[in-house]
Amino acid sequence: MPRPFLYLRRTSPLVCASSGCEFVEWGAVSAQGDWLGQDSNHDIMPPYLLRLAYAFLFLFAVIAIWTTWSQVGGQGHLDLMPWYTKLLLSVSLSWVTVLGTAAAVRQDRPWNRATLLYLLLGMLLATAMGVVTYYYHEHEEDLNSEEPLDTTALLWFEPGR
Repeated sequence: MPRPFLYLRRTSPLVCASSGCEFVEWGAVSAQGDWLGQDSNHDIMPPYLLRLAYAFLFLFAVIAIWTTWSQVGGQGHLDLMPWYTKLLLSVSLSWVTVLGTAAAVRQDRPWNRATLLYLLLGMLLATAMGVVTYYYHEHEEDLNSEEPLDTTALLWFEPGR
C-alpha cells in the first residue's frame, strides 16, 4: 500500500491582530484523495524533503564507499585501476543504496521484496569491487614494472670477418 503524501489545507481564518491571517493545516492525503489529517498513523514528510534527503544520501554514500574501498582494498591497488572502473562501481553501489532506502521508505514494511533485491544487488556490486581489487593486487608487479621485458639478444661475432 503506498504511503499518503503531504498536503496543505486551508481552514477558517484565525483571529489575530493583523488582517489576512490564515490557518494552514498540515496533513496527509491518501492515494484515493481522502483527508487523513495529522492524527493518522502515517508518517508525513513532504516529497521535496525526501528528494533532498536522497540526494544527500547519494553524496554521503559515494564518499563513504570511496573511503572504505581505499582503506580495505588499499590505495595502491586503487591507483592502478582505470578511473572508469572506480567510477562505475562506486556510483552504482551508491545508487543501489539510495534505491534500497527509497524502497524501504515507500512501503509500510521496511524489509520488502524490493529492499531485499537492492540489498542483493549491493552485495553483488561489493563483491565485484573486491574481485577487481584482487585482480589488481595479483597483477601489481606486471603493471608497476618500469623495467623492459626480459629479452635476450643473440649476437654472433666471428673474428677475422
